[in-house]
Amino acid sequence: MRYWDEFSSAATIRRSPRRRVAALLLATAPLLAPSVSGAQQVSSGQRRTAEAFAPWYQSGVWSLRTSVYTRHFNPQTDHVNEQRLVNVEYRRQDNWLGGLASFRNSFGQPTQYAYIGYQWQPWNALPSAYLKLTGGIIHGYKGKYKDKIPLNKFHYAPAILPSIGFNYGRLESELIVFGTAGLMVTMGWRFD
Repeated sequence: MRYWDEFSSAATIRRSPRRRVAALLLATAPLLAPSVSGAQQVSSGQRRTAEAFAPWYQSGVWSLRTSVYTRHFNPQTDHVNEQRLVNVEYRRQDNWLGGLASFRNSFGQPTQYAYIGYQWQPWNALPSAYLKLTGGIIHGYKGKYKDKIPLNKFHYAPAILPSIGFNYGRLESELIVFGTAGLMVTMGWRFD
């Protein structure tokens, strides 16, 4: 118990980004653990009822992405084009989604983005193409760069990111526009 008290103290978590991530994983672990059920013969009616009440994480799609290309519309000498993005996303069957992203912002600072959003597939002729809109909270613009994003209060700011994507089997790629600053191309893998 002593270790947990030291680990969860606000001062320790504030100092270490790794401990913040570990605390987040510990807090969400019960939500992500698969349910255990015995192998039983069930009727189709019972199966439909069980599927209707299945945990949210068993009825959707997980994906993992990274950045492969970044371009700033108005490049500056202090801009960084290697974002080192790691993005984990969950999309439900009704196309609502949520995710967490960790990356280096345009100025090389460690940054996080927690978001929810929606994905559309508007083109019948291109079933592998989709549009996505996410909105959430971004954290990490600090020091002399804190005013580079609007409404950056206490290093947290709202963000809205539109993107267009394409998938080929389980491989996914997206073109994300981040405001008036630039765009990023991501590649990833869908786990379904």
